[in-house]
Amino acid sequence: MLVPWKELQQGPSPADKSLLLDYVSPMVPTALWQAIKNRHWAVALSITGHLLILGTTVFSTGLLILESTEVTKTSQDFGIKNEFRVKDPKDVDLAFKVGPAAAQLYYGIHFQGLQYPAGTSENLILPELQLPNGVSDDLNYTLTTEGIRVGLDCEILPITNGTEARMPWKSILGSFIVTNISTSDCKINGVTIGVGPDHNYYHRKNATQNYQGLFGVYPCNVDWNFATQYLQANDTDKRDMIQDVYADQRIVLSVADLRVAPWNISKANADYFYAQEVKVALCKPRYNLQFFDVQAASLVNNSARAVLSSISKSGRKLVSGLPVGAVARGVETASKALYLGPGGEDYALSQVVPTFFQLMSMKNDNSSVGAFLDPDFLIETGTSVFNGIAAQLMRQLALQPMEKQVAGNISYVENRLHVKAQSTGFMCAFLALLTLIAVGTIFVRPRDVVPHEPGSAATTAAILAASTRWFLCVTIVLPLLLIAALEIVQRLSDTNTGFVDIGPSDSIVLATYIPAAVVLGVASMYSAVEFMVAVFAPFHALKKGRAPAERSISLNMVGKLLPHAAFMSFKTRHFAVLVALLANFIGSFLTIVISGLYSAINVPEVQDLAIQQLDTFNFNNVDLSLSDNQAAAIDSLIEYLDLDYPQWTHEGLVYNHFKPPQVKIENSTEAPFTINVPAYRPKLNCTTVVEKREAKMVMVDAKGNYTQTIPGQNGFTEAIQGYMQVGFNTTLDYAKWCERSPNKNLTENWWQESFLMPYTSNPVYVGQASIMQWGSQSISGNGAINTNPTTGDGYGANGLSTGNNGCPTFALTLGTVQVKSLKQIGKSSAKWDIDYDLETLMCYQNLERVETNLTWSLPDFQFTSSGKPKVDESTATLVRNGTGSYRYEYAINAWLEGLSDSVYNRTIPGPNSTSPAYANIDQFISALVHGKAGRPLEEYLGEGGRENAAKGASRLYEVYMAQAMSLNMRGNATDGTRLPSYNGTLTTSGHRRLKQNKPTKIALQAMLATMVVCAIATTQLMEVRGVLPHNPCSIAGTATLLAGGEMTTPEFVPPGSEWRNDGELAQSGVFSRSLYTLKYWDTTDSYMREKQRYGVDVDRAIG
Repeated sequence: MLVPWKELQQGPSPADKSLLLDYVSPMVPTALWQAIKNRHWAVALSITGHLLILGTTVFSTGLLILESTEVTKTSQDFGIKNEFRVKDPKDVDLAFKVGPAAAQLYYGIHFQGLQYPAGTSENLILPELQLPNGVSDDLNYTLTTEGIRVGLDCEILPITNGTEARMPWKSILGSFIVTNISTSDCKINGVTIGVGPDHNYYHRKNATQNYQGLFGVYPCNVDWNFATQYLQANDTDKRDMIQDVYADQRIVLSVADLRVAPWNISKANADYFYAQEVKVALCKPRYNLQFFDVQAASLVNNSARAVLSSISKSGRKLVSGLPVGAVARGVETASKALYLGPGGEDYALSQVVPTFFQLMSMKNDNSSVGAFLDPDFLIETGTSVFNGIAAQLMRQLALQPMEKQVAGNISYVENRLHVKAQSTGFMCAFLALLTLIAVGTIFVRPRDVVPHEPGSAATTAAILAASTRWFLCVTIVLPLLLIAALEIVQRLSDTNTGFVDIGPSDSIVLATYIPAAVVLGVASMYSAVEFMVAVFAPFHALKKGRAPAERSISLNMVGKLLPHAAFMSFKTRHFAVLVALLANFIGSFLTIVISGLYSAINVPEVQDLAIQQLDTFNFNNVDLSLSDNQAAAIDSLIEYLDLDYPQWTHEGLVYNHFKPPQVKIENSTEAPFTINVPAYRPKLNCTTVVEKREAKMVMVDAKGNYTQTIPGQNGFTEAIQGYMQVGFNTTLDYAKWCERSPNKNLTENWWQESFLMPYTSNPVYVGQASIMQWGSQSISGNGAINTNPTTGDGYGANGLSTGNNGCPTFALTLGTVQVKSLKQIGKSSAKWDIDYDLETLMCYQNLERVETNLTWSLPDFQFTSSGKPKVDESTATLVRNGTGSYRYEYAINAWLEGLSDSVYNRTIPGPNSTSPAYANIDQFISALVHGKAGRPLEEYLGEGGRENAAKGASRLYEVYMAQAMSLNMRGNATDGTRLPSYNGTLTTSGHRRLKQNKPTKIALQAMLATMVVCAIATTQLMEVRGVLPHNPCSIAGTATLLAGGEMTTPEFVPPGSEWRNDGELAQSGVFSRSLYTLKYWDTTDSYMREKQRYGVDVDRAIG
């Protein structure tokens, strides 16, 4: 605005660079081009700065983005919940009171996908930590605390063979191969490295070779020969010497390639038995209590992560009361307590494969024990298994509750504002250029050109009057189009989950910069309207006539701050300016609101997909009496350690294997696949036994321990001093219970159960689950059967048969028994007075096929958290077995033998809260109480507990049988194309689309609509068309409006007024004493043809 005046100040100047020059009304590019052409650098710099400010505004909308961020800080609020100590440092039997938990955890972690317990890893034990409050689940942390690392140091001994020995306390007729160990620091005599057939029992009748692995713990340098000396049960001194945990207890791992003569039924012993090859490793366990720098647990398996801290001291530190020998004995105890079955192909003679070696074989992809004849492999695998069990054992023994606060560094993920580099780069560049422009403008801007502001009505204007109508039309129509476009895009976005596909790097450009540029254009248009109205306001007042100076020639609202301009417009009653200011004010917020209009989302892509079934089930002729492929071990993990259901199973459902579909999953490791597929569901159909029982004393308090055969029971029964055995006989009718009679000559037979009870008159809880065997001569079923020929009595070593007559094959008995006293009958005999309240359920095993709806996560076919199978009960149909019956007869003895509580010696109080010694229940009843869906024992008792007992037994059975079927009853299809396929819906992520957010859309529509209303109101309040005949923005244009009028005469404007500023002019009252009008004036100027001029002058008619 000052540049034309500057040109005139500097001397003669062409009209197009001075009097006719206008930088106000032209469009910005035109004005910039004129300024460069005229070398008016101050104008060029200011226009460039204006453009840079607009660009900065656009890029500022994408400057701050909310993103997930890893934050690290120091916190004093870490809690340590345990400390390393044992409950009773004086308890030397601590290692023998551990149960199977440590071995169960190792098995579950390494082979069934169980997570590591908090604070443990392969060989490390740390206290459990309490994380600070208020942090996210993605927390990472580092802190220093004590921990234990376990280890095993092994050496291969130069032993190539052994000597044959007899140990009648282990086997009267069996042979053993033993050896002596002698090293520089350890001597052990009579170590067993091979076991021959016990009573000439060959599990595989054609076996002539047996790879045999043995795991044992022996004390070094004690006066004892394990092959020749028998440890009496009451010889506590010798027992304490051998089991002394403070002694140098060593672990012996031996592997032997045994050769044995072919089985001969007519002989009591094998003709020969020797070791072809032997490898023996002597191992010394160790552990050390040290300081570790702990990090967050692994997200994969929750394994603890830590490194040895620099503050750790050298040397060995142990937990008081927990010597290294206790670790060795504890690992032995735990591994023996875990039952995984007899051992597969290496169970050839009577010696089952020790659990420790079964774990080693599984670690080696289920190899034979013979693979460990490689000495390095023997040590490597044995050490790994030992460390894994020992770590869980130490967690069980050495960690006790304690609360303590420690400091640590936490790194966690939270949503934080991020400054985006792309926006920052542009904004920094623009602002740097603006700084340079500002500095440059200081030197080139016009100075001291005019004494007062040249922006009054006599010196400024806005846009050509002829152009205002179409400009206002565009200003009104464009926002209306945007409102309609927003609504259309919203419908598309809602219908199609976004309205346009975008790439990973497109979100900022499409969602931020482009919308910001659009609304910035709209805001600029309304800013131009406000500028135009502010400029035309004085002329509008003059056009109406009789306008005082403060409303017309002295009024300038251009360039004023909004509050000031609004006050002035209200004061001078220029309401069109007030409305335009409101629209411009709203428009200034458009770029802020638009930043939340669009967001990039991951849109799932849904497609139909078929999966091919790969196998079938064979439910017939499956023997689960000896081995179940570790189904019982898995079931124990599910019930007691919360193991998630393995693949292809869920609760009581088992599914066929399916081939993973050939589909590409991008930007994700898994994708949900929803499908309807059939599943098989085993069920127990239980009926209460209402037949009368006959109670009798089977065995009174024994004076010593011995075994004897009792009719109707499984093998031999052990008599224990201080205990009695009470039996219950029930006569069962074949026609009622069976589809076919086991004996055509009999219609019924008796069945006896017996229970071991303390020799007392107090009531006792008794309960057990049994496999029912319906033979032609007897009915038997009396709890789980020990089928191990070396630890049992040999009954069932070759398997158990249920009879295949359609009879119930599972029984559950639970109740209360009280032996009061002997009751005299007549003069010569007496009978035990026995009260009892027993309930027995006889259960048939059924199998159903059901349709299920589920969601698998591809490609690994794991159930999603929200997609657990939902059974359509209306589709349930019973499946017949090979004989056409609906009653299956699996002898599930391996389950009853292998089901084990992880907690050592967990007990149940006797009746009326008496001692647990008065609760003689088996592991199955314990699972009903302590398992995943356990109930108090009292809820299963009596007639009122029948339903709970039936439901609880069926639930346990269903979960186990699903695992047993999955592991033991699958058959490979010979022709995969003949198997059915099933159609489902696959949902994949990673498809990014731009989404319009409805709340922001509504806010924008409301703002734009308000601005349109303001624009319409402005046109009604102020008419700009016809006010000015030409552009008054140049000096010449302004001068022509004033030339020839009274306002330019010395009589009206005193000489020297041109050097006064606006304040001085107002104080002197030069213009405030008159009223002014813009109209045609009569003139006496001889040079004017029309004798009238159009301009601004003093209106004397009213003045």
